[in-house]
Amino acid sequence: MQKKQNFILTAMEMLVFTWPISWMNIIGMPTEYLQLPWFYVFGLFIFIYTLWNFKKFYLRQQNGLLMIIFIAFFIYSIVPLIQSKSFSEGLKEFIMIMFFMVLFLCMYFNRESISNSDRAKIVSDIIFMNLLCAIFIILQYIMFSYFSISLFKIATPLSYNGVQTSCSLLFEDTSCSTIMVGCGAFYAYLRGKEKKINYLYSLITMIGLAFTSRRTSVICLIIILVIYTIFSDIDVLKKILYTIFVPIFAFAMIYFLQMSRPVDQVSQLVENNGRIPDYISGIQVFITNPLGIGYDNTYLASLMTRGIIPHNTVLRWLDMGGIILTLCLISVILYALYQSYEKGLKDDFWVMLYVLGASNLIPDILNARFFIILCGMILLCMNDKDNEDIIEKT
Repeated sequence: MQKKQNFILTAMEMLVFTWPISWMNIIGMPTEYLQLPWFYVFGLFIFIYTLWNFKKFYLRQQNGLLMIIFIAFFIYSIVPLIQSKSFSEGLKEFIMIMFFMVLFLCMYFNRESISNSDRAKIVSDIIFMNLLCAIFIILQYIMFSYFSISLFKIATPLSYNGVQTSCSLLFEDTSCSTIMVGCGAFYAYLRGKEKKINYLYSLITMIGLAFTSRRTSVICLIIILVIYTIFSDIDVLKKILYTIFVPIFAFAMIYFLQMSRPVDQVSQLVENNGRIPDYISGIQVFITNPLGIGYDNTYLASLMTRGIIPHNTVLRWLDMGGIILTLCLISVILYALYQSYEKGLKDDFWVMLYVLGASNLIPDILNARFFIILCGMILLCMNDKDNEDIIEKT
């Protein structure tokens, strides 16, 4: 058992460490070509390990139904690939979905194989890596804004009354990846109960998050912090403390978001920018094609009123993969959320809610890649509802 724990723990930690650089190419520049596939490589290691031990897992768990369901899903997921107008576009989407589903199945077979203290190490890694990303994002913004020096990728589109400075450090898809930065900030905030320095880590990470200029991650994080303060089962003293902290953290994020994305009014930060019409258009595409149009962003955009794919994970899945594929993907995600509640992993439950809420304002949660880390952490953690302190004090 210890051997399995060590391997799975190491693989999960390497997924966390390689997430920020998984968009870099072989010569060290952010690009969609010749990427460093470290995140996929370590995912492949987990798959090979599970396959090597498959007989032992299968005999121990006797879950033939799960395999039948998974094989059926795999076969059906090929249908949208065949429907795709562009095979190369479809293949990319197919690989991304199957990477998530295969690893999720591997995590399921290895479920309850790490202790709470091992899980806490993974959480520490998430906090550390996102804190590091945030620090360098802040440095990016300072060097670009005050010294006109560009470090890695910086996008500068026009935004309302000024230039939007979107710093992303190593990751390529800023909208998706900043949700992971938000996860690091949220985990650090929740760990402040155990060690007060984590509040500082959380604040720094939130400031870095704001400098990416991504409204989705910032606004959703503020909303979930408010909901957590109101509804989480913490004592009255902590609720009072959080009631003081949340406005301070929210103000800091909005202030620095406004610096990187200048607006005349704060209300402009939450304007939908045509997203609601896009949602209506996306719904119309689904009604016309309930079994999906195939994995093809370009073709989907051509069917949309404004020529932009819907910034909503579920709606995009419905449009491209249809109702059957979408229900399968949603069921997997809801299962992970349910397991976090069932196992008493309160922090993971709230972080998962944040991710699921934010993902419905971006095109695809799976494109951020890190989501398998959260799901895996929940499945792999031992079922110990009697353990109240699931976060190791560090």
